[in-house]
Amino acid sequence: MIVYDEKRKSHANYLMQLIGMKDNDEETVGVRDRSVKAIMKDEKKYNSTEETITSNEKIVFLGRSKTTKSIYENIENKYSKHGIKYGWLGNRALITVDHKMLSKEEYKDFIEEAQLAAKEAEDKIFSHAGTMAGAAGVALGSITPASSTVLFLRKGFKPVLYPVLGVGFVITAILEARKKIKLMREIRTQQYNYAVLSFYSNHLSEFVEK
Repeated sequence: MIVYDEKRKSHANYLMQLIGMKDNDEETVGVRDRSVKAIMKDEKKYNSTEETITSNEKIVFLGRSKTTKSIYENIENKYSKHGIKYGWLGNRALITVDHKMLSKEEYKDFIEEAQLAAKEAEDKIFSHAGTMAGAAGVALGSITPASSTVLFLRKGFKPVLYPVLGVGFVITAILEARKKIKLMREIRTQQYNYAVLSFYSNHLSEFVEK
């Protein structure tokens, strides 16, 4: 089960797409194809049915909220870098991002790592898609779950530009504050993009099989 706060629905969908994608060839990517059946629940629905959910059910929480506060304090970290943190304790996993904005240098290090991971994921997806397309006589240019995921990978880690902030008039300060808020949102989205990709590629199988 994937539980998300209202701001992270797109990332919950992203994780669902990765889990449901047939991307295994000789090498397992993420988890073995068809080995995991995931469902999504928003936070409100989860809270209303929490008492019926057993401790044996695997749950991945996405985002920071009142619901995940106690989980955040208890998880064993599997990744903690670039403002991203994910890990789990027992059958409860959490993927989250700090509220603090990355500095320009920190962002540079982050986006380089994220783009490299995205390229590696893209190569694996195309390798598998090419094998399957060749066997089935299907053109690689056709729209498939694999190709749509690759498009997301390419768009999801396009570097953002840090604005040159000035000083002076009140109107300038207001405009710069708006730029900073927009920038923070864009970077946080990329951080969650990478957090989901890294969790899926490097740790989901360990969490599921533990």
